[in-house]
Amino acid sequence: MSYKLYLLPALLLTACTAADPAAEFQSKLSTLCGNTYTGQVVSEDPQDEDWRKEDLTLGPVRCEGARIEMPLAVGADTSRTWVLEPKGEGLHFYHIHAHSDGTEDAVSRYGGMAVIKSGVRATFPADEFTKELFVRENIPVSVPNVWSFDVNPGVQLAYELNRPGRHFRAEFDLTKAD
Repeated sequence: MSYKLYLLPALLLTACTAADPAAEFQSKLSTLCGNTYTGQVVSEDPQDEDWRKEDLTLGPVRCEGARIEMPLAVGADTSRTWVLEPKGEGLHFYHIHAHSDGTEDAVSRYGGMAVIKSGVRATFPADEFTKELFVRENIPVSVPNVWSFDVNPGVQLAYELNRPGRHFRAEFDLTKAD
């Protein structure tokens, strides 16, 4: 009978994690904090050829409370940062794009609220702000964008962009943190 008492905490932890995939996803992402990772574009869309030729560097990942900032360098271009932070009852993801002088680009802060069905994958359909931004900046093809992250701590982080006629995927090696 006493061995069953030892199993109770493990069963409760499993039940809580399974009941809250958003908390599990955020917990897995937080394992990236303070580290830098290398990656590569693995999708084969012809318009990604320039990125495929470059080294991708993610980080150092900065975490402040539940906010996670992931600077992304594509070769020498360090103009991008991915941000995930709590907003209301959910998790908001957005892109920050900056010019070389540090000023923010007109097409910046676009993203969406998380749809999380498992603790390893979150998708972010474009929110209303993003859709309006893309229309205003004359890039309506991006209105149906859906971004996603797959995280397997200590193994791999994958980032995707999907919309009709477009698929982009980059994978980052989490086995080697700098």
